[in-house]
Amino acid sequence: PPANRRLCKFLDDLSKIESVSKELQSSSVSLLDARVYFDGLLELHPSFSTHL
Repeated sequence: PPANRRLCKFLDDLSKIESVSKELQSSSVSLLDARVYFDGLLELHPSFSTHL
């Protein structure tokens, strides 16, 4: 059903966001790395631009 597909996509998106969040908490992340991660999130979710 369409609802299941939407939920699966939502779960996949949340998983990507969580992986970026965890990586940003690493002590080895440089400012350049952080910028690359944020730019990647903005490509996936342009609506995040008001929050990042």
